[in-house]
Amino acid sequence: MIEARFDRVSLSLVMRGHADHGRTPEGYDLVCCAASVLMYTLAYNAEKSRMVESVETHFEPGDAFVTVCASEGCHDRLLEQIEMILNGLEMLEKRYPECIRFAYIS
Repeated sequence: MIEARFDRVSLSLVMRGHADHGRTPEGYDLVCCAASVLMYTLAYNAEKSRMVESVETHFEPGDAFVTVCASEGCHDRLLEQIEMILNGLEMLEKRYPECIRFAYIS
């Protein structure tokens, strides 16, 4: 089970665990792949955004996070953009509730 948590205040997304969808070999899990793509997209978009002061990332199998530091006055607009990525995690959870759990922590 992937546990994904997003903190709206710190703009931090943390994911831990493995989806174990369909007992596929390591590196071929559909749900893990989708969650990873969303995480990498968040990091990439944040690094390219003019509304971001800094981005901290960590990517290891089963353990990843992205923390975005918004430029002054940009937190709310940046959060709106990030929530587009988070919508993908919510959809994954609805489709594969046995594989991923997503929650907002603040």
